[in-house]
Amino acid sequence: MGYNVLVTLNLPKVTETQREVFYAALDHENWSKITSLTASWRVSFADSVGREAAIATVQAQLLKAKNKTNVKRVDYALQLDKSEIIVAKLPVSAEPGLRSVRDGVARLSKLAFLNW
Repeated sequence: MGYNVLVTLNLPKVTETQREVFYAALDHENWSKITSLTASWRVSFADSVGREAAIATVQAQLLKAKNKTNVKRVDYALQLDKSEIIVAKLPVSAEPGLRSVRDGVARLSKLAFLNW
């Protein structure tokens, strides 16, 4: 399994049109928007792509989208791992039997509801 990259973006002071075009450019590069999170994306790479190459590719694709839309500034955070990105929702109220954070994490890992 290759690297999975979680990218969180902030596009300050952009118009809705700029945001839409920027997001379309990322979609064109096979990025997957994590719909349940405001500005988070998932990018996956083949096994043959190393960590530094994955980072450089993500940065190049962000720069390409920035230049295409004339966005002045793009703030981002990257997290790379070979494991799948987990996207989940915590329950609205505490469930019976959850005595600690560890219990909650154990329950979430058993549920394995990934939103793609």
